[in-house]
Amino acid sequence: MTQLSNFIPISRKLFKHGFWLEQRAYSRFEAWLDLLATARYDNTEARVLVNGKFISYQRGQVVASLRFLAERWGWNTSAVNRFLKLLQNEKMINRETAASTTSTIITICKYDTYNVNPDVTIAI
Repeated sequence: MTQLSNFIPISRKLFKHGFWLEQRAYSRFEAWLDLLATARYDNTEARVLVNGKFISYQRGQVVASLRFLAERWGWNTSAVNRFLKLLQNEKMINRETAASTTSTIITICKYDTYNVNPDVTIAI
């Protein structure tokens, strides 16, 4: 059984609320939370079509271009790139460019500590 201490249960519906969706520049914390919320939750592989190419991704991964994240977060692409480098240096994410695209596959390290998979027992 998974121990759920130290968690605040938040419905994913929160990220559809007007307060979250209002136009603004995200803080670094909001950008991190956005990555956690938009990462694939299901344990099954997913595919997304980007510029005529299918990109496969797994649980704990986000497929996005720097330009998309910049627009979403109200930042410029250089700021997004610096932030993603910071997260990489802190070993919070790994990233790779999907073949023949400008999209980045971002893998959240230790994703299960942020989004508990009910099929897995973890120590927190």
